[in-house]
Amino acid sequence: MRRWCIINGCLLLGVALAALVALNLGPEPVTVWSTTTTQATASAILWSARLPRILLALVVGVALGSAGSAYQALLRNPLADPYILGVSGGAALGSAVVVALGFPFIVVAGAAFAASLASMVSIYRFAARPGRTYTHALLLTGVVFNAFAFASIMGIHTVVPMQRAHEILFLLMGNLALGEPMTTAGAAIAVGLGWIVLMVRSRAMNALVLGEETAASLGVNCRRLQWEVFAAGSLMIGATVAVSGLIGFVGLFIPHATRLLWGSDHRLVIPAAGLLGAMFLLLADTLARTVLTGATYQTELPVGVITALVGAPCFVWLLRKQL
Repeated sequence: MRRWCIINGCLLLGVALAALVALNLGPEPVTVWSTTTTQATASAILWSARLPRILLALVVGVALGSAGSAYQALLRNPLADPYILGVSGGAALGSAVVVALGFPFIVVAGAAFAASLASMVSIYRFAARPGRTYTHALLLTGVVFNAFAFASIMGIHTVVPMQRAHEILFLLMGNLALGEPMTTAGAAIAVGLGWIVLMVRSRAMNALVLGEETAASLGVNCRRLQWEVFAAGSLMIGATVAVSGLIGFVGLFIPHATRLLWGSDHRLVIPAAGLLGAMFLLLADTLARTVLTGATYQTELPVGVITALVGAPCFVWLLRKQL
């Protein structure tokens, strides 16, 4: 318990420092201590523009890091990731359909959750056959489903009005710029509920990593555990995709970094990966909104670009280890 508190306490301090860095960096030279603009302008930049992004990055980072850890434990697959497996793509497709119909955020979030759960269960059932190693089958199925989901989303994008087309395109880009306090709060509640379920079931996940037969001999109901983790992870991913779009690879390499640093006990890995994911996404978003803001470009990268540039090489490295 002492080790758990020390590690997560240090990570929480790191998240606070990353948030402070994010709050004080941007295209405008405005900080919490000094500013070259008027007080009203500085306040608007700090508390109305930067702070909402920071809060949304925290929510999304925790969801991706913790859910990725749970998926890897449940599937006993080091390459499992909500983005690669098609869970995020399913959530984006469900969101796009509801956005095209003009429903409010609460319905969009519900559709994202239902679609992410349905896609995860379908992909898992298709790839997991008795007596068959399904590591690569899961990946291939996820890739095919992602291609289908993205093609479907682009088809919807072409036939809806301009405003809704912009919202759908946002789902594909992965961006934290459009987070609003109410939607961020709703996503935080959903992520919190899912995170609690994962923490309650973290001891059972430790047993499942040893194999289903071993876990069953220790009193773990493996089928019930699968459904609970699928539901909790889908709730977290669906809520975050609805507010931030597709942000890939965070759920892949953050859990691996956590296990390399502190071991594979999921009672520690799940909260630590969530905090590490929040810290990474905060810094990635800060880089995304500052790297191209000079006189030459005056634009902003989607944060999904930064996470892909870091995560894709990690995925290739992990895949080579599996072959």
